[in-house]
Amino acid sequence: YVTVNDTSLAVLGYAPSEMIGRHYVEFILSDEKHFIEQLRKNFQDSIKPTVTPIRFQHKNGTVVYLQGNTHWSADEQLFYCDMRDISEQHALELARQQAANTLSAGVEQAGCVVYEYHYDTQTISWVGAIHALTGCEPNEFAAAGFEGWMEAIHPDDRAHVRHTLQRCLESRQPHTIDYRLRRKDG
Repeated sequence: YVTVNDTSLAVLGYAPSEMIGRHYVEFILSDEKHFIEQLRKNFQDSIKPTVTPIRFQHKNGTVVYLQGNTHWSADEQLFYCDMRDISEQHALELARQQAANTLSAGVEQAGCVVYEYHYDTQTISWVGAIHALTGCEPNEFAAAGFEGWMEAIHPDDRAHVRHTLQRCLESRQPHTIDYRLRRKDG
């Protein structure tokens, strides 16, 4: 490092004077170093990599996720970086993924299907025992979209389902409804 902002103390536990003169890879987790070297090479070769969190090690040993902008100056042979701490957002995303996986596994084991209807895009997100209940692969069922789902509903139940869905959209309240769904094999 040539210069370091004072926030390094709050984010990484190091005062700027402890970082200046040291190589940045000293502060990155060891299993990320190969990845970081590839990013560095891409920058130097003018290949813009995707923005991705980089795991740094705090002075106290904890992991800090940083993400930001990096600019390579060929004239100065220096990187200029503007990083921000995204550790909290990363933890929230992990918790969201874990909750989604838990929900999906529980719904699958219960032999149920849960869906989320996205009115703006007319798409539906499905989790659960889709293949067991419908005979369709999950991606095949999802690709059918709203009208494909309505076509799969037993003809005697469609009007009731449409009415309940409309009532749900108007009231902006969740709903539960039982209806018959025709399997792929009829």
